[in-house]
Amino acid sequence: MTKAVMKGVRVLEVAQFTYVPAAGAILADWGADVLKIEHPVRGDTQRGFRMLGGIKVDPARSPFYRAPQPG
Repeated sequence: MTKAVMKGVRVLEVAQFTYVPAAGAILADWGADVLKIEHPVRGDTQRGFRMLGGIKVDPARSPFYRAPQPG
């Protein structure tokens, strides 16, 4: 039932970093069609993190980017 709540709603996601893209991910989970727009060259700024809180991060597989994103 939760999946149908946002069915038919389209969301244009233009935010960066964790909090607002996480909201887009939740809307997608609820059935919305979420289109995330990123900078054409560098993408979402959070993609480029190489070190966060003393933890070395591979930007190509960063859980800091992937976890809150829709899709």
